[in-house]
Amino acid sequence: MKRVLIWDKNAKINNSGGPAGYMWNIKQYLDANPKDEVKFYSDILNIDKPVKRTFKHLHPIRILLYILDIFRVPLAKQLLGTYFSVGNLTSEEKEKIKAFDYVHFHSVSMMNAYGKQIKTLGLKTILTTHSPELGIDEIFSGSYKYSLFLKRHKKVKNFFVKREKKYLEKADYLMYPVPQVKECFFDSDAEKIKEYLLSNQKKIFYVPTGIIDQNENEIQHSHYLDGLNIPKEAIKICYVGRHNEIKGYPYLKRIAKEILKLRRDVYFIIGGQQSEELPLEDKNWIELGWVQTKSLLKEIDYFILPNKVTYFDIIALEILRAGVPLITTYTGGNKYLSTVNTGGIQFISNDDVKEAVKAILSLVDGGIQNKGILNRCLFEKEFSMAHYIDRYVDSIQKIS
Repeated sequence: MKRVLIWDKNAKINNSGGPAGYMWNIKQYLDANPKDEVKFYSDILNIDKPVKRTFKHLHPIRILLYILDIFRVPLAKQLLGTYFSVGNLTSEEKEKIKAFDYVHFHSVSMMNAYGKQIKTLGLKTILTTHSPELGIDEIFSGSYKYSLFLKRHKKVKNFFVKREKKYLEKADYLMYPVPQVKECFFDSDAEKIKEYLLSNQKKIFYVPTGIIDQNENEIQHSHYLDGLNIPKEAIKICYVGRHNEIKGYPYLKRIAKEILKLRRDVYFIIGGQQSEELPLEDKNWIELGWVQTKSLLKEIDYFILPNKVTYFDIIALEILRAGVPLITTYTGGNKYLSTVNTGGIQFISNDDVKEAVKAILSLVDGGIQNKGILNRCLFEKEFSMAHYIDRYVDSIQKIS
């Protein structure tokens, strides 16, 4: 029986998106339903020392980033943490890790810091990335200034793209939720990564993401919409997420602008911290800031994911779990949902506003009916943690 160790050392696991939320769901389930085939680093070791960063090879960019980090430039700190992490394993760690066959990393920084040492112990490594864009783009995505800098200085970006490709090469296996997520890397800036993935299909395997179920009794009514004077009969379309281009926030504004020209009984309820991208100036566009999504879902009619590009969003599974009708763009990992859709998901174009508006209004005019119930049934059938763990363990047994 093959065993895998999920690497959560130096990781902040919490109920959120990305790798933190992904691992949180797995750990919550396994704490209640232990499996000897799957353990977390924190289950067997209680060591949480910061990853060391060194001047390995004294690369000029590494030295520059270190200097910037000293002067507390946040983006430089993120770059250091992502691309230049180096860690050391203690004798205790090495001894306990040897009891496993694989170590599964959920960040490129941990793969870079510990992957080589893990291999010297005779174990194989698995890497799962969780971003719909290149790491360098994700770090700079909240800043127009830095994004423009990368566009103007291709050599700087290419340096980090090459480094990101090395992480993929170092891993023995790459695990993605579904084949469609690879579309995230299939653009001109990631051509080398695209070529690598296409020519190394044998080291890739897929396990569709799952999340733990929720206890309805523990979800309190949020009262987020109290006092906002939204008519009771109004149609409430909700978005929660980062306010940037990759998540489709500017695209959603364009969609909403056209819908609100035609319908004043529609309200857009927006969650997530605001950024340089300004909100739509319309009283029917309401920014709430940070919200607890699962509570807000009890107050809205539809949820929209307008992603320009997408990986395989945990929030989409939260929508299905809550039994809320979902509107989402037909891109990346969202395409997989179309293969299991039972009628509660409406797909829209990710670049055609008129087509998106037509599809959304058609859905709204048709009413919610039982669309939410269909999504809840889909969650129970395909995306529960019990299904995920079974698929994960089965996949681990099959890889060589």
